[in-house]
Amino acid sequence: MLKNRTFIIGLGIGLIAGAVLLQLLWIADPERNEATAEQTGLPMTQQQLALEAERLQLKVVPKDQIAYTTAQIEEIKRRAIEDDKAKSAATTPSPTSSNAASSTSTPVPTVQPTALMVYIPDKLDATSVAHLLVQYKVLQEPNALIDLLLQRGLTEKIRYGNYTFDKLNDAEDVMKKITAGP
Repeated sequence: MLKNRTFIIGLGIGLIAGAVLLQLLWIADPERNEATAEQTGLPMTQQQLALEAERLQLKVVPKDQIAYTTAQIEEIKRRAIEDDKAKSAATTPSPTSSNAASSTSTPVPTVQPTALMVYIPDKLDATSVAHLLVQYKVLQEPNALIDLLLQRGLTEKIRYGNYTFDKLNDAEDVMKKITAGP
C-alpha cells in the first residue's frame, strides 16, 4: 500500500506541476495575449486596427472621408440623370399653335452636362483606372495616362473616391487629380 501511495502522490504532484507550466506558457504566448486584448474590448492603436481590418479584408476609412457603397453611387447617378432630364425639360418651351411651325424648322439645342462624376473604386491598378476614365470619356487614350503614371512612379498613389471631370481632359490634369485625392 505504501508503494501505491507514493505513486499516487507523485502522479498528483506531476499533474499539478504540468497544469501550472501549461498556464505559464499560455500567459507568455504573445499571440494569445493579443487575442485576449481584442476580446476584452480594450482600445486598439491605429496600427492594430489597420492590421485587424486587413486580416478581415476590410478597409479603415477616416471619419472625415465619405465612403459610398455601389448601391449609393448608382442612386446618386440615377438622381443626377433625372435632375438633368428635368432641367432640360423645364428649359425647353412647350410649342403652341402659333409657334408650332417655327419650332419644327429650328432644332432645339439639348443641354449636355459638362462635368462628369466618376467613382474610382479601391484597389484598381493604373491600367484599369485609365480604361475606366476612357469608358466615361474623360480621356481619349488610356496609354497616355498609364505612361505618365509609370514615368513619375505614381501607379501605387492613385486614390479611390468620387471625382468630377470635364469631358476629354489632358492626361497631366487627370494624373494630378487622381493622385491628390477627391
